[in-house]
Amino acid sequence: MSDKYRVKLENKRIVGPFSTGQIAELFERGHVNEQSECQVFPAGDWKQLGSFESINKAIYDRLSGKGNQTQTTSEATIVKMMIPKKKVNKQLQEKLSETTAANNEEQASSEEDEKLSEFKFDKDQGPEIDYDELEKRYQEKQAELDKSAPKVEEPQAKEEFVPSLERTRVIKRPNIQDGDKPEATRVLDSNKIKKDLEENKRMLEQKIEDQAKRVAESEEAEEELDTNEATEFINIGSMLPTISKEAESAEKEIVHLAKQKVIESTGLNIEDDLEDIENEDEDEEEAEKKKGMKPVVLIAFIVVFWFLFFDEEAPKEKPIQPQRVSIQFPSQGEFLEEEKANQALAQGVELMAKQDYLSLVAAAKSFRVSLFYKFQNNPAMGYLILTYARIYPNAKSRLEASTTLFNLVRVSQDKLLTDANVAIGTAEFYLNAKKYLTGVNIIENYLRVSKKPTVTMLAVYLEALVKSGKLVEAKEVFDKIKNLSPLPIEAYINMSEYLELDEKFAMAAEVIDRGLGSYPNSVELLLKRAELYLRSAEIKPYQEILTKIERLKAEQCPVYFADFLQHMGNASVLSGNSAKAAEFYKKSLNIQESPDLRTRLASLSVGGDEASQALIKESKIHELMKKSRFAMNEFDWESAFVYAIEASDLNPLYIDSNLLLVEIQIKRGYYSAALSTLLRLKKTYPTNKEINTRLIDTYITSFRFSDAISAINEFAQVEGSINTPEYASMLGKYYYVSGNDATAIKWLGEAVSRDPLADDDLFLMSKIYIKNGKYADGKLMLSKALMLDPVNLRYQALYAQTLYDKDGADTAIGYLRDLLNSNKDNPQILGEIAKYYYKSGQIKEFNLYREKVEQQEIKDESFYRFMIYASELNQQTDKVLNYARELIKINPGDLATHIKIGEYLTKQGRLSQSIEAYELVKERMETYPKINYLIAKSYFEMDNLDKALEYAELEIKSNPKIPQGYYIAGEVLAKKNEYPQAIKNLEKAVTIDYGYVEALVGLAKLKRRQNSHEQARELLLRALKAEPNNPLIHRELGHVYRAVGQGVLAAESFKTYLTLMPSARDRDEIEALIRVSQ
Repeated sequence: MSDKYRVKLENKRIVGPFSTGQIAELFERGHVNEQSECQVFPAGDWKQLGSFESINKAIYDRLSGKGNQTQTTSEATIVKMMIPKKKVNKQLQEKLSETTAANNEEQASSEEDEKLSEFKFDKDQGPEIDYDELEKRYQEKQAELDKSAPKVEEPQAKEEFVPSLERTRVIKRPNIQDGDKPEATRVLDSNKIKKDLEENKRMLEQKIEDQAKRVAESEEAEEELDTNEATEFINIGSMLPTISKEAESAEKEIVHLAKQKVIESTGLNIEDDLEDIENEDEDEEEAEKKKGMKPVVLIAFIVVFWFLFFDEEAPKEKPIQPQRVSIQFPSQGEFLEEEKANQALAQGVELMAKQDYLSLVAAAKSFRVSLFYKFQNNPAMGYLILTYARIYPNAKSRLEASTTLFNLVRVSQDKLLTDANVAIGTAEFYLNAKKYLTGVNIIENYLRVSKKPTVTMLAVYLEALVKSGKLVEAKEVFDKIKNLSPLPIEAYINMSEYLELDEKFAMAAEVIDRGLGSYPNSVELLLKRAELYLRSAEIKPYQEILTKIERLKAEQCPVYFADFLQHMGNASVLSGNSAKAAEFYKKSLNIQESPDLRTRLASLSVGGDEASQALIKESKIHELMKKSRFAMNEFDWESAFVYAIEASDLNPLYIDSNLLLVEIQIKRGYYSAALSTLLRLKKTYPTNKEINTRLIDTYITSFRFSDAISAINEFAQVEGSINTPEYASMLGKYYYVSGNDATAIKWLGEAVSRDPLADDDLFLMSKIYIKNGKYADGKLMLSKALMLDPVNLRYQALYAQTLYDKDGADTAIGYLRDLLNSNKDNPQILGEIAKYYYKSGQIKEFNLYREKVEQQEIKDESFYRFMIYASELNQQTDKVLNYARELIKINPGDLATHIKIGEYLTKQGRLSQSIEAYELVKERMETYPKINYLIAKSYFEMDNLDKALEYAELEIKSNPKIPQGYYIAGEVLAKKNEYPQAIKNLEKAVTIDYGYVEALVGLAKLKRRQNSHEQARELLLRALKAEPNNPLIHRELGHVYRAVGQGVLAAESFKTYLTLMPSARDRDEIEALIRVSQ
């Protein structure tokens, strides 16, 4: 198929598409030139016409007479329609009309096949036209007209044909087939027309009467007449001007309706044709007005009546059109208008009480209006935050909406403890952001101050407690509200979900039925009931409730409509129609992304009963996932793992259950297994954002940096992903763990600019700034993170550290003590306070807080971390090991604690046990930094040189850019008396790390053995500069000084060694060397 082109005319109008031949014709007639802009249809780049070779060839062929100039009627019509009509002098048109008509008659009489010669050309010979003669005739007539015609500035009349070479127009003519004869001129019989009109009128009246009878027979109640109305005398004359105006308006409306009806019924656009009829010059319009109704209006009038009365088709019901909402920050008016503010507030409260989606959207608008008239001290702010939090999932832009809502929360920060609506709205905002503990904390802080909870607040509190896993507290709230009446819609939903978590599904259904008794048309409750019907496999009521939701148009709420489409897909699966189900699922995904639905859509490939079984299994998967998460909260990792495995086995393609399994695998430290699960998921869902981000994060955490950057590059190939906040965040984390702080800050800043609510990225930026001494920037980022997650103890601990570094221990301790007011006896905060007492030399207070931590009944992760820290300070090796073992029971994936156990076992000389600890880490994360080096070092101290060398070589292979592998290989080879290879490895280690003390000391020993005493001394002085209090450096330096005959320096170095290590095993030997050296 040859390409089509669009061109821009001189007036910038775009016309087309055209073939190359049509473009050549436009060029020949002067409508376009070589500089005109042209585009390959439909989406090519705009270039100059002369840059297209195919068009240049077509123009050349046409101008040289080589091309086929035959043009079909349809092509001529297209050119005519798309080229702007030229406006010429009206008198010129009238004077030339005779010539034009004469020429047409002569052409018509000469046609052998009764076709117009204008459209008949021989393929081998172009039309014989004397262009010079035509031009001469035109110029003569033009000169004559210029003398007689009045001058006009803008000619308005439209011309159908101008006999000019420059302005030749292509006219749309009927396409007459071979053998057909043109229709003869018809003479209209006025009597016949009159009879036809009377007959049509009679038929029209009959149709109207039939339609009236059908209406009268319908069950609709007849409007009652008001018999008390007074009789009025109407002056028809006074009403005529009004009637005339109304008739003119109705006439225009009829034309408009006619156009719409014709377009809808035929699919053809008659706009251009009607426009040509209506755009007559002013004189003609006035004449038509005097005559009465225009013919086009009469036609339109008949069309409208035909569609209104004769069209038997029932009106089609409009499809559901969900309405996205725009969440905007309220503007502030110039003047205070309290009365209008109060009116808008009352209207918003009334709308909000209806609780349906469109009413909430309208309520939000009313609250914005109220704030416009009165911004300060207006309760509308609390209502607006609450309303926005509820309609937020339906926002046009979730990122922009969350930013606006967060700014509103910041503006109302001082009302969190006094305004119930601000507290509830803020809590719901954090629940939408999946910061469940923050939501719990906000409501608890409000209740601690006001102690007057509303029913709505208790309902939201129940939701927050259930989602954060605080089931004991959730039961107390449930018991408080379960018997209250009436309740808001969210109360019934949240009570039902609490009962589902407790596996009381029948009671959950009863609660929803109770809610539907109060709110029978609540789509949110109906969708929840549909979910419960599906779980219990009650198909008939399930389908009935979906019918009702469809009748309610899902409240035109995007989230509700997406859920409704999911259920419609489920119903199609249950009826065996997988193809229809796939359509519903895809439509739902177009509205709202859902990993669950993606999995369900993938399961449809099996079809039939298997697809139905997969759908039924889904509820069982969710049940197992809830049990697994509950076990995680109780630190029962074995049970959590078993439940997650069962959920994953039910449907290996189910995204959420597999991601939960990955989370547990990482918590238990099984990184290799987690990566296998993620890679399996990625094969099925290569573009899924959550799977890709989790995979890259796991690569980074497990120190597989080359795999991480490869996965990031693969993710960047997914359309649109490079502009997401997740992409920038992943790059920032990659550069951070790679040690490139500057680039990390750049990408993390980009991630935060794309998503201002990314508190994890803000926290990481603050860590980098504080590490590099930029405390002001660090505190700013940390403050923003704390605004988003005010109960995050990691953020609070880092803020305390910043205060300690800048303002001292007392300031940091004061800040932490304030936190204890809302986190009573929290072991992590108590431990942080004790730490700063120790750093400031206040040992008595340190011991006091250490005892407070020890007395805690709750032995959580923070408790054991502090106890390990305190035991290390007191050099209590056994306690360090005991607390570390208790810690890994709570957090088995903390591989750093496993390494600490191995190091302390090595210090105790329990080398075989230390190797077991290291091997466990290697099994769970083969790429853990320096793990092979640690195992090699233990084997080296056990004198198992072959095993030590094996692991040293593994370390070099795994981490060729770090010095530890080369160092331990050099030590092993030196002990095996392979000195050249030993020196080579030690020199490599020193080259990688100029200040690597152990390698410097080992290489100095070998140089001393080779009598290279000066090189040995230089190496030892370099090491001493890095660690001046290292006793081993002083001892080896004493041997070098003694070897070169510098006894005084040797004795001094030996004495320093014994001072730094008073319990040295070789003390007697060194004291003897001191005496000899002196």
